[in-house]
Amino acid sequence: MVYKSLESATANLAGCAKAIQASRGVANLTTVQYEKVVGIGIAFEWSRRAWLLSELRFGSSSQKRNGRKLGATELCETTRFTYMWIALNALFARPSLLSLLDPTAQAARSELDRFRMMLNSARLTQSEISAAHMTLISILTTAVNVKSFPWQTAGIPTVAEVIYHKYTSPDEQNRGVGKRLGLAITAGNLSTLDLASLIYAFRNWTVHGATLSSSLRGTKARSRRYLDTINSVTSAILVGAAKKLLLAIDPNAAPMP
Repeated sequence: MVYKSLESATANLAGCAKAIQASRGVANLTTVQYEKVVGIGIAFEWSRRAWLLSELRFGSSSQKRNGRKLGATELCETTRFTYMWIALNALFARPSLLSLLDPTAQAARSELDRFRMMLNSARLTQSEISAAHMTLISILTTAVNVKSFPWQTAGIPTVAEVIYHKYTSPDEQNRGVGKRLGLAITAGNLSTLDLASLIYAFRNWTVHGATLSSSLRGTKARSRRYLDTINSVTSAILVGAAKKLLLAIDPNAAPMP
């Protein structure tokens, strides 16, 4: 599913760029058209990299051993997510493109809000959103044994608690999705975090290295399930955005399904 979605997204983003170039005729691109071309071009390149990525290879024996320990597949899929995020960011960071996906979009909104708009425009069914949300929540609320966890004196911490306390910086704990995660943990109800927030949190965790430690604080199977869920939704958002952009730019286009 992920590969098919990325193939479709890549093809439709290429179609977007061609449609903009064709619409200008012999005239130079306007500043708005140029912004669209740049954003779509970046998204196309990183979507294509995410689609064609098959494995990660390391040049030293120690890194090869470390890769096997963490799980080569998990590392590869985390990298694929990062590539997809770069592609999505290239689209929602540009007002001229975001407004085509959602006419009510405002450039001043937060990055999470803009990403949520893209998720909403992907036209995932409510059952698909609910299933993905429940899968992520069930994994984050799983208890894990850790050698030392000074933030909790009794009981066993959950995956979310370990990631929040050990890998979320104090600044991040006091703002945005990091603050909301802390409040949800304190309340004992992670369901207050919607799917967009959970994916955005994963984006933060990949940047700070939390998801590369002990396979998401548990078994490789658990980590792979989490990654598969995240990547399935993220690729669906990307392909949904690419299709919608192509039809907005060229109503007569036939997007790749």
